[in-house]
Amino acid sequence: MTRFASRILVPTDFSPRSEQAWSAAQRLAAPLGAELVLLHVLDEADLLRSLEPEERRAEAWSQHSAGELNIAPGPRASESPMTAQKWAEEQLEQRASSPRVAGLTVQTVVRAGDPRREIIAAVKAVGADLIVLSTHGRGGVGRLVYGSVADPVIRAAPCPVLVVRQP
Repeated sequence: MTRFASRILVPTDFSPRSEQAWSAAQRLAAPLGAELVLLHVLDEADLLRSLEPEERRAEAWSQHSAGELNIAPGPRASESPMTAQKWAEEQLEQRASSPRVAGLTVQTVVRAGDPRREIIAAVKAVGADLIVLSTHGRGGVGRLVYGSVADPVIRAAPCPVLVVRQP
C-alpha cells in the first residue's frame, strides 16, 4: 500500500496565513502518521538591507570607541544574521512543541537565501513528498508589485503542493 505522504514540508514566514497552512498540515499529518518539517527561510538580502545608514555609522563609531577605551566591542552588524537565525529557530520550536506533545513528529529547519529556491532545495534535502504552503491570494497588480513565493514553488516542486488560501 502506498502512503499519500510520509514527510510534509511546511514553509512559514510566521504570518497568520502561514499559521493556517501549519494548522492544515498538522490535521493532514495526524491520520497519515506523516512527519512534519517546518521550514523558515531567512532572506539574506533583507537582513543586509535592514541596517540603515545611521545604524552603520553608529556601529562604526561604537567599534572605534570600544578600541579607544580598550573594552570588548559589542556585536557587529555582520552578526545580525546569527541573531535572526536564533530567533527563527526559537519561533519554529514554539510552533513545533504543541504538535509534538500531541504525538506528531516535527523537524524544524532554518535556511538562508531566496525563499523560492530554498523551499525547493529543502524539499529535496529532507525528502518531502508534499508541500503545504500559504498564499496571500494577491492577484493582478499586487502580484506584480510584491511577487509571489507560492507560484514558482508550485511550478518547480518535485512533489504535490497543497496551497492554503483564505479570502
